[in-house]
Amino acid sequence: MKRIAACCCFIVFYLLIVCNTGMYAQSKAGNQLPDLTDDSVKTMLKKNDLFDSRWNAGGRGFKNHFELQMNNGDRVIRDYSVELTWQQGGSTKSMDFQEAQRWILELNRKGYAGEHDWRLPTLKEAMSLMEWKKSDAGLHIDPMFADANELGEIWACDSSKNALQVWIIDFRNGTCGTGNNPEHHGRVRAVRSGISTAPAKIVLEKNRVNKKALPPPPARPKIPIESLKEDAPEDATIDITTEINFEDLPPPPPPEDEDESVFVFIAFDEPPQPIGGFPAIQRNLKYPEIARKAGVEGKVLVHVKIGRKGEVLDTKILKSLGNNGCDEAAVAAIKSVKWKPATQKDKPVTVWVIIPVIFRLK
Repeated sequence: MKRIAACCCFIVFYLLIVCNTGMYAQSKAGNQLPDLTDDSVKTMLKKNDLFDSRWNAGGRGFKNHFELQMNNGDRVIRDYSVELTWQQGGSTKSMDFQEAQRWILELNRKGYAGEHDWRLPTLKEAMSLMEWKKSDAGLHIDPMFADANELGEIWACDSSKNALQVWIIDFRNGTCGTGNNPEHHGRVRAVRSGISTAPAKIVLEKNRVNKKALPPPPARPKIPIESLKEDAPEDATIDITTEINFEDLPPPPPPEDEDESVFVFIAFDEPPQPIGGFPAIQRNLKYPEIARKAGVEGKVLVHVKIGRKGEVLDTKILKSLGNNGCDEAAVAAIKSVKWKPATQKDKPVTVWVIIPVIFRLK
Protein backbone atom coordinates (compact mmCIF):
# COMPACT_ATOMS: atom_id res chain seq x y z
CA MET A 1 0.00 0.00 0.00
CA LYS A 2 2.86 2.41 0.81
CA ARG A 3 4.41 1.71 -2.59
CA ILE A 4 1.08 2.40 -4.36
CA ALA A 5 0.61 5.64 -2.41
CA ALA A 6 4.12 6.74 -3.31
CA CYS A 7 3.48 6.07 -7.00
CA CYS A 8 0.22 8.08 -6.88
CA CYS A 9 2.03 11.01 -5.24
CA PHE A 10 4.71 10.93 -7.92
CA ILE A 11 2.08 10.97 -10.71
CA VAL A 12 0.25 13.93 -9.13
CA PHE A 13 3.57 15.77 -8.66
CA TYR A 14 4.52 15.15 -12.33
CA LEU A 15 1.16 16.45 -13.61
CA LEU A 16 1.48 19.56 -11.46
CA ILE A 17 4.92 20.25 -12.94
CA VAL A 18 3.66 19.77 -16.50
CA CYS A 19 0.62 21.99 -15.97
CA ASN A 20 2.60 24.79 -14.32
CA THR A 21 5.74 24.76 -16.46
CA GLY A 22 4.34 23.48 -19.74
CA MET A 23 0.81 24.71 -20.24
CA TYR A 24 1.24 28.17 -18.73
CA ALA A 25 4.89 29.02 -19.31
CA GLN A 26 5.64 32.60 -20.25
CA SER A 27 7.60 33.93 -23.20
CA LYS A 28 8.54 37.29 -24.67
CA ALA A 29 5.69 36.91 -27.17
CA GLY A 30 3.04 36.82 -24.46
CA ASN A 31 1.78 34.87 -21.47
CA GLN A 32 -1.64 33.35 -20.97
CA LEU A 33 -4.27 35.80 -19.83
CA PRO A 34 -7.46 34.65 -18.10
CA ASP A 35 -10.80 35.25 -19.80
CA LEU A 36 -9.83 37.25 -22.89
CA THR A 37 -12.69 39.44 -24.13
CA ASP A 38 -13.12 40.61 -27.72
CA ASP A 39 -12.16 44.14 -26.70
CA SER A 40 -8.99 43.05 -24.91
CA VAL A 41 -7.94 40.98 -27.94
CA LYS A 42 -8.54 43.94 -30.30
CA THR A 43 -6.39 46.13 -28.03
CA MET A 44 -3.63 43.51 -27.94
CA LEU A 45 -3.62 43.15 -31.75
CA LYS A 46 -3.41 46.90 -32.39
CA LYS A 47 -0.84 47.51 -29.65
CA ASN A 48 1.52 44.90 -31.13
CA ASP A 49 0.69 45.64 -34.81
CA LEU A 50 -0.45 42.02 -35.28
CA PHE A 51 -2.47 41.31 -38.42
CA ASP A 52 -6.09 40.18 -38.15
CA SER A 53 -8.38 40.45 -41.17
CA ARG A 54 -11.36 41.33 -38.95
CA TRP A 55 -9.95 43.41 -36.11
CA ASN A 56 -6.64 44.85 -37.33
CA ALA A 57 -6.44 44.59 -41.12
CA GLY A 58 -3.79 47.34 -41.18
CA GLY A 59 -1.40 45.37 -38.97
CA ARG A 60 1.85 44.24 -40.57
CA GLY A 61 2.56 41.34 -38.25
CA PHE A 62 5.46 40.37 -36.01
CA LYS A 63 9.02 40.38 -37.37
CA ASN A 64 10.05 36.77 -36.78
CA HIS A 65 13.59 35.40 -37.11
CA PHE A 66 12.98 31.75 -38.04
CA GLU A 67 15.44 28.88 -38.24
CA LEU A 68 14.38 25.34 -39.20
CA GLN A 69 16.33 22.67 -37.30
CA MET A 70 16.46 18.91 -36.95
CA ASN A 71 16.68 17.89 -33.28
CA ASN A 72 16.67 14.28 -32.11
CA GLY A 73 15.10 13.26 -35.43
CA ASP A 74 12.24 15.81 -35.14
CA ARG A 75 11.89 19.09 -37.07
CA VAL A 76 11.38 22.28 -35.08
CA ILE A 77 11.38 25.99 -35.93
CA ARG A 78 13.25 28.36 -33.63
CA ASP A 79 12.03 31.95 -33.45
CA TYR A 80 15.01 33.88 -32.09
CA SER A 81 13.06 37.15 -31.96
CA VAL A 82 10.93 35.93 -29.03
CA GLU A 83 12.92 32.84 -27.93
CA LEU A 84 10.20 30.35 -28.83
CA THR A 85 10.48 26.89 -30.37
CA TRP A 86 7.58 25.59 -32.52
CA GLN A 87 6.72 22.25 -34.01
CA GLN A 88 7.20 22.46 -37.75
CA GLY A 89 4.18 20.21 -38.17
CA GLY A 90 1.55 19.36 -35.56
CA SER A 91 -1.31 17.01 -34.86
CA THR A 92 -2.53 14.93 -37.80
CA LYS A 93 -6.20 15.20 -36.86
CA SER A 94 -8.70 17.68 -35.41
CA MET A 95 -9.73 17.34 -31.77
CA ASP A 96 -11.64 19.14 -29.04
CA PHE A 97 -9.83 21.23 -26.42
CA GLN A 98 -9.61 18.45 -23.79
CA GLU A 99 -8.15 16.07 -26.35
CA ALA A 100 -5.66 18.78 -27.36
CA GLN A 101 -4.43 19.04 -23.75
CA ARG A 102 -4.04 15.24 -23.55
CA TRP A 103 -2.17 15.30 -26.88
CA ILE A 104 0.33 17.78 -25.41
CA LEU A 105 0.90 15.54 -22.36
CA GLU A 106 1.59 12.58 -24.63
CA LEU A 107 3.99 14.72 -26.70
CA ASN A 108 5.94 15.54 -23.52
CA ARG A 109 5.89 11.92 -22.41
CA LYS A 110 7.56 10.87 -25.68
CA GLY A 111 10.07 13.73 -25.46
CA TYR A 112 9.48 15.31 -28.87
CA ALA A 113 12.76 16.80 -30.20
CA GLY A 114 14.37 15.79 -26.90
CA GLU A 115 12.22 18.22 -24.85
CA HIS A 116 9.50 17.65 -22.24
CA ASP A 117 7.95 21.11 -21.75
CA TRP A 118 5.76 21.49 -24.84
CA ARG A 119 2.44 23.32 -24.42
CA LEU A 120 -0.42 24.99 -26.28
CA PRO A 121 0.49 28.52 -27.41
CA THR A 122 -1.10 31.61 -25.95
CA LEU A 123 -3.29 33.61 -28.32
CA LYS A 124 -0.64 36.34 -28.60
CA GLU A 125 2.10 33.79 -29.37
CA ALA A 126 0.01 32.10 -32.06
CA MET A 127 -0.99 35.45 -33.60
CA SER A 128 2.72 36.33 -33.86
CA LEU A 129 2.84 33.72 -36.67
CA MET A 130 0.01 35.46 -38.59
CA GLU A 131 1.24 37.21 -41.73
CA TRP A 132 -0.71 39.97 -43.48
CA LYS A 133 0.22 38.62 -46.91
CA LYS A 134 -0.96 35.19 -48.00
CA SER A 135 1.47 32.50 -49.10
CA ASP A 136 1.18 30.68 -52.44
CA ALA A 137 -0.99 28.15 -50.62
CA GLY A 138 -3.43 30.91 -49.65
CA LEU A 139 -2.53 30.91 -45.95
CA HIS A 140 -1.44 33.70 -43.60
CA ILE A 141 1.63 31.82 -42.27
CA ASP A 142 5.23 31.37 -43.34
CA PRO A 143 5.62 28.45 -45.80
CA MET A 144 8.45 27.14 -43.60
CA PHE A 145 5.76 25.55 -41.40
CA ALA A 146 4.89 22.10 -42.69
CA ASP A 147 1.31 20.88 -43.13
CA ALA A 148 0.07 24.47 -42.82
CA ASN A 149 -2.90 23.67 -45.09
CA GLU A 150 -3.98 20.92 -42.72
CA LEU A 151 -3.32 23.12 -39.66
CA GLY A 152 -5.32 26.09 -40.90
CA GLU A 153 -7.09 26.29 -37.53
CA ILE A 154 -5.21 25.64 -34.26
CA TRP A 155 -6.02 25.85 -30.54
CA ALA A 156 -4.68 28.48 -28.16
CA CYS A 157 -4.62 27.92 -24.38
CA ASP A 158 -6.59 31.11 -23.62
CA SER A 159 -10.29 31.04 -22.78
CA SER A 160 -12.80 33.80 -23.41
CA LYS A 161 -15.01 35.51 -20.85
CA ASN A 162 -17.27 32.49 -21.07
CA ALA A 163 -15.25 29.56 -19.74
CA LEU A 164 -16.80 27.27 -22.39
CA GLN A 165 -15.28 29.37 -25.19
CA VAL A 166 -11.61 28.82 -26.11
CA TRP A 167 -9.65 30.97 -28.56
CA ILE A 168 -8.65 29.48 -31.92
CA ILE A 169 -6.47 30.86 -34.72
CA ASP A 170 -7.52 30.54 -38.37
CA PHE A 171 -4.60 30.90 -40.80
CA ARG A 172 -6.84 30.36 -43.81
CA ASN A 173 -8.89 33.51 -43.24
CA GLY A 174 -6.23 35.39 -41.28
CA THR A 175 -8.13 35.90 -38.05
CA CYS A 176 -8.83 34.55 -34.57
CA GLY A 177 -12.10 33.66 -32.88
CA THR A 178 -13.60 31.43 -30.21
CA GLY A 179 -14.83 27.87 -30.48
CA ASN A 180 -17.32 26.12 -28.27
CA ASN A 181 -15.76 23.57 -25.97
CA PRO A 182 -16.20 20.63 -26.47
CA GLU A 183 -18.21 20.96 -29.72
CA HIS A 184 -15.50 22.74 -31.75
CA HIS A 185 -12.55 20.82 -33.16
CA GLY A 186 -9.15 22.21 -34.13
CA ARG A 187 -5.61 21.01 -34.55
CA VAL A 188 -2.54 21.44 -32.36
CA ARG A 189 0.81 23.08 -33.06
CA ALA A 190 2.86 22.81 -29.88
CA VAL A 191 5.33 25.43 -28.66
CA ARG A 192 7.88 25.71 -25.89
CA SER A 193 9.58 28.70 -24.30
CA GLY A 194 13.29 29.24 -24.73
CA ILE A 195 15.92 28.15 -27.25
CA SER A 196 17.50 24.77 -26.56
CA THR A 197 21.28 24.64 -26.28
CA ALA A 198 21.30 21.00 -27.42
CA PRO A 199 23.21 20.38 -30.67
CA ALA A 200 20.90 20.54 -33.69
CA LYS A 201 21.29 20.47 -37.46
CA ILE A 202 20.30 23.74 -39.15
CA VAL A 203 18.07 22.97 -42.16
CA LEU A 204 16.95 26.47 -43.24
CA GLU A 205 17.52 29.95 -41.86
CA LYS A 206 15.28 32.94 -42.58
CA ASN A 207 15.20 36.57 -41.39
CA ARG A 208 18.06 36.14 -38.92
CA VAL A 209 19.72 39.45 -38.09
CA ASN A 210 23.54 39.56 -38.03
CA LYS A 211 24.29 42.50 -35.78
CA LYS A 212 27.94 42.57 -36.81
CA ALA A 213 26.94 43.05 -40.46
CA LEU A 214 24.69 46.02 -39.74
CA PRO A 215 26.00 49.34 -41.12
CA PRO A 216 26.99 52.06 -38.65
CA PRO A 217 24.33 54.62 -37.76
CA PRO A 218 24.28 57.79 -39.87
CA ALA A 219 26.19 60.83 -38.62
CA ARG A 220 24.24 63.37 -36.62
CA PRO A 221 23.09 66.34 -38.71
CA LYS A 222 24.95 69.63 -38.24
CA ILE A 223 23.23 72.34 -36.25
CA PRO A 224 21.93 75.02 -38.66
CA ILE A 225 23.66 78.43 -38.35
CA GLU A 226 21.62 81.60 -38.52
CA SER A 227 22.14 83.59 -41.73
CA LEU A 228 24.17 86.83 -41.35
CA LYS A 229 22.83 88.38 -44.54
CA GLU A 230 22.27 92.07 -43.72
CA ASP A 231 19.63 92.81 -46.36
CA ALA A 232 17.27 90.11 -45.06
CA PRO A 233 14.22 91.87 -43.58
CA GLU A 234 13.45 91.13 -39.97
CA ASP A 235 9.69 91.24 -40.53
CA ALA A 236 7.96 90.40 -43.75
CA THR A 237 4.26 90.81 -44.49
CA ILE A 238 2.60 88.73 -47.19
CA ASP A 239 -0.29 90.44 -48.90
CA ILE A 240 -3.07 88.12 -50.12
CA THR A 241 -5.14 90.00 -52.63
CA THR A 242 -6.81 87.05 -54.32
CA GLU A 243 -10.17 86.14 -52.82
CA ILE A 244 -11.10 82.49 -52.72
CA ASN A 245 -14.67 81.61 -53.67
CA PHE A 246 -15.44 78.41 -51.80
CA GLU A 247 -18.64 77.92 -53.77
CA ASP A 248 -16.61 77.28 -56.93
CA LEU A 249 -14.62 74.46 -55.36
CA PRO A 250 -15.42 70.95 -56.72
CA PRO A 251 -17.37 68.59 -54.45
CA PRO A 252 -15.39 66.04 -52.40
CA PRO A 253 -14.83 62.63 -53.98
CA PRO A 254 -17.36 59.89 -53.15
CA PRO A 255 -16.41 57.54 -50.29
CA GLU A 256 -14.41 54.53 -51.30
CA ASP A 257 -16.08 51.14 -51.33
CA GLU A 258 -15.44 48.85 -48.41
CA ASP A 259 -12.52 46.53 -48.81
CA GLU A 260 -14.02 43.21 -49.86
CA SER A 261 -10.71 41.40 -49.45
CA VAL A 262 -11.28 41.20 -45.69
CA PHE A 263 -13.29 38.05 -45.07
CA VAL A 264 -15.35 37.50 -41.94
CA PHE A 265 -14.35 34.33 -40.11
CA ILE A 266 -17.24 32.02 -39.16
CA ALA A 267 -16.39 28.92 -37.16
CA PHE A 268 -17.99 25.70 -38.37
CA ASP A 269 -18.13 22.09 -37.24
CA GLU A 270 -18.48 20.48 -40.68
CA PRO A 271 -16.98 22.12 -43.80
CA PRO A 272 -18.98 22.43 -47.04
CA GLN A 273 -18.65 19.49 -49.38
CA PRO A 274 -19.40 19.20 -53.12
CA ILE A 275 -22.03 16.55 -53.81
CA GLY A 276 -20.13 13.79 -55.54
CA GLY A 277 -16.91 14.77 -53.80
CA PHE A 278 -14.09 16.99 -55.00
CA PRO A 279 -13.37 14.67 -57.98
CA ALA A 280 -16.71 15.91 -59.38
CA ILE A 281 -15.16 19.38 -59.79
CA GLN A 282 -12.23 17.91 -61.72
CA ARG A 283 -14.60 15.87 -63.93
CA ASN A 284 -16.55 19.00 -64.86
CA LEU A 285 -13.37 20.98 -65.57
CA LYS A 286 -13.07 22.09 -69.22
CA TYR A 287 -9.45 22.66 -70.18
CA PRO A 288 -9.16 25.99 -72.08
CA GLU A 289 -7.91 25.38 -75.63
CA ILE A 290 -5.38 28.23 -75.46
CA ALA A 291 -3.91 26.78 -72.25
CA ARG A 292 -3.83 23.28 -73.74
CA LYS A 293 -1.93 24.45 -76.83
CA ALA A 294 0.51 26.41 -74.65
CA GLY A 295 1.08 23.39 -72.39
CA VAL A 296 -0.07 25.25 -69.28
CA GLU A 297 -0.32 23.07 -66.15
CA GLY A 298 -0.67 23.90 -62.47
CA LYS A 299 -3.09 24.75 -59.68
CA VAL A 300 -5.66 27.54 -59.35
CA LEU A 301 -6.67 28.44 -55.77
CA VAL A 302 -10.20 29.84 -55.56
CA HIS A 303 -11.71 31.45 -52.45
CA VAL A 304 -15.36 30.36 -52.57
CA LYS A 305 -18.29 31.65 -50.53
CA ILE A 306 -20.81 28.83 -49.97
CA GLY A 307 -24.27 29.88 -48.77
CA ARG A 308 -26.58 28.20 -46.31
CA LYS A 309 -28.50 26.54 -49.16
CA GLY A 310 -25.34 25.17 -50.75
CA GLU A 311 -25.17 27.86 -53.45
CA VAL A 312 -21.96 29.51 -54.62
CA LEU A 313 -22.43 33.18 -53.65
CA ASP A 314 -19.03 34.61 -54.58
CA THR A 315 -15.54 33.61 -55.79
CA LYS A 316 -12.12 35.25 -55.70
CA ILE A 317 -8.92 34.00 -57.33
CA LEU A 318 -6.12 33.61 -54.77
CA LYS A 319 -3.57 31.96 -57.07
CA SER A 320 -3.84 32.41 -60.84
CA LEU A 321 -2.31 30.57 -63.80
CA GLY A 322 -2.32 33.71 -65.94
CA ASN A 323 -4.48 35.16 -68.67
CA ASN A 324 -5.20 31.89 -70.45
CA GLY A 325 -8.73 31.02 -69.37
CA CYS A 326 -7.75 28.64 -66.54
CA ASP A 327 -9.07 30.93 -63.78
CA GLU A 328 -12.47 31.22 -65.45
CA ALA A 329 -12.57 27.47 -66.12
CA ALA A 330 -11.82 26.72 -62.45
CA VAL A 331 -14.64 28.98 -61.25
CA ALA A 332 -17.05 27.44 -63.79
CA ALA A 333 -16.18 23.92 -62.60
CA ILE A 334 -16.78 24.88 -58.95
CA LYS A 335 -20.15 26.44 -59.81
CA SER A 336 -21.16 23.40 -61.91
CA VAL A 337 -21.53 21.10 -58.87
CA LYS A 338 -24.09 21.24 -56.09
CA TRP A 339 -22.79 21.80 -52.58
CA LYS A 340 -23.67 20.54 -49.13
CA PRO A 341 -23.44 23.64 -46.88
CA ALA A 342 -21.20 23.94 -43.84
CA THR A 343 -22.83 23.39 -40.46
CA GLN A 344 -22.35 24.79 -36.98
CA LYS A 345 -24.29 23.11 -34.19
CA ASP A 346 -26.21 21.17 -36.90
CA LYS A 347 -27.37 24.42 -38.53
CA PRO A 348 -26.23 25.51 -42.02
CA VAL A 349 -23.95 28.58 -42.12
CA THR A 350 -22.38 30.69 -44.86
CA VAL A 351 -18.58 30.30 -44.98
CA TRP A 352 -15.54 31.04 -47.14
CA VAL A 353 -13.37 28.06 -48.14
CA ILE A 354 -10.30 27.63 -50.38
CA ILE A 355 -10.75 25.16 -53.26
CA PRO A 356 -7.74 24.00 -55.33
CA VAL A 357 -8.45 23.14 -58.99
CA ILE A 358 -5.72 21.12 -60.77
CA PHE A 359 -4.91 21.57 -64.46
CA ARG A 360 -2.89 18.63 -65.77
CA LEU A 361 -2.46 17.59 -69.39
CA LYS A 362 -2.93 13.91 -70.09
